[in-house]
Amino acid sequence: MSYHINGATMFDPSNTLKMFTARLAIVIKDVAKPDRAGIVAEFRSKFEETVRKEADRNFISQLYQGELSILALSAIGLFSNP
Repeated sequence: MSYHINGATMFDPSNTLKMFTARLAIVIKDVAKPDRAGIVAEFRSKFEETVRKEADRNFISQLYQGELSILALSAIGLFSNP
């Protein structure tokens, strides 16, 4: 039995569908805590509508294949220098 791994087939995107799929992370700054859920929902809705309208021509759809994280952060104390 051989345990030799063929790099050409191991890293072939057709064999490893998720290995070469990136996740798009969008960070929205300066958002108050009570507003986070609403802003994320609104941004996600508008973003998905744009991607849907462009369909297969949209490079974001092709590159990220639906992997999306949207983070809403407040700026207070987050990136401040001491």
